[in-house]
Amino acid sequence: MGAIAFDKTGTLTIGKPALTDAIPAPGISEQDLLTIAVAMEQLSDHPLAAAVVRDGLSRLGPDTEIPPVKQLRSITGNGLTAFVHDQEVLLGKPGLFDQVGGPTLPEALRSIAATLEEQGRTTVVLRQGGRYLGVLGLMDQPRVEAAAVVSGLRQIGIQRMVMISGDNQRVVDAVAETIGLDQAFGNLLPEDKVAMIQQLRTGSPV
Repeated sequence: MGAIAFDKTGTLTIGKPALTDAIPAPGISEQDLLTIAVAMEQLSDHPLAAAVVRDGLSRLGPDTEIPPVKQLRSITGNGLTAFVHDQEVLLGKPGLFDQVGGPTLPEALRSIAATLEEQGRTTVVLRQGGRYLGVLGLMDQPRVEAAAVVSGLRQIGIQRMVMISGDNQRVVDAVAETIGLDQAFGNLLPEDKVAMIQQLRTGSPV
């Protein structure tokens, strides 16, 4: 009997991610990394942004001065761009830096991001001007009841259950395995999610 598609954040997970890792690039302090990250993310309404601001400020301490941000712009599904200290800052998924100009993401930081993603983290990379600042790792815990709900749906005859998410494929695979879903689709933009739902409704393969 049919298929069900779940969104990940706030549906199968609690929707309250936490900042678990702040790994600066060589020559960069954790304080510099977090200060720029908080400056950028405090202007965003994304759940991951709220976690960066809350947990980043907790690590930085109350006396840390957060610099002003100018010309903040969203890069749909990939991150943010703005100017801090008159330098362009890019904040987003590792894959964002394969799509924009400027220096490429160093292999050391790419490897760190990949390792964090294999552990179920969502990763965010920051670059200011031509200098990479580091990698942040965030994690949203699966809802305690999610696995039981999936099991119950199987018992009433739901044959296929999938998860759709804008998060990295490694992250969604880790969550799907924990909960017991059949398949997970990551790296999706909002319009990709709509297209996938339409495919599932018509019975087309996805």
